[in-house]
Amino acid sequence: TAVAVSVICANGSIFIGSGVALPDSRILAAAHVVNACGQVGAIAILASQGETSLLVQVEAIAPRADVVRLEPTELGGPDLRGPPVELGPLPNPGEPVCVAAANPYVARRCGSVEYRADEPHGIRHSVIVEPGNSGAGLYDRDGRLVGIVTKLYTCGNGQICGGMATPLSTRGWVVSW
Repeated sequence: TAVAVSVICANGSIFIGSGVALPDSRILAAAHVVNACGQVGAIAILASQGETSLLVQVEAIAPRADVVRLEPTELGGPDLRGPPVELGPLPNPGEPVCVAAANPYVARRCGSVEYRADEPHGIRHSVIVEPGNSGAGLYDRDGRLVGIVTKLYTCGNGQICGGMATPLSTRGWVVSW
């Protein structure tokens, strides 16, 4: 399930991204969105789905891989639980993949894998992603989570041609509970 992730900085700046809701109310997102405040520091990180918002904090982070796992700051708050998540294997070039994002609006778009490597930002895909999609889930044809969207890339003409995702096949810690 896609959720919106908003980071509010001490200087008033707001950064937005997307995330993946896990069955235990934790959320996977892109580390660069959560760390966007830099030295100014974040005063709040919110995860939202529709009208429901939940204050969250960083539970585990892999900055080099650009993946973060967030958890609710207190129990008994709103429920943003997602359905069970199954990690899929690293998809091969040419295989179909879809991105489910919640920011800047709820969207599901599909394309195919162009390049793959089991390293940070190792899945290059043709799904058109845009600012606010960082942290969205990248899913294979069977609905298994295979990556977290971390970047977009542009063609020679400046248009967005697709994106990059950190593969999760060797990062089981992200969904362990």
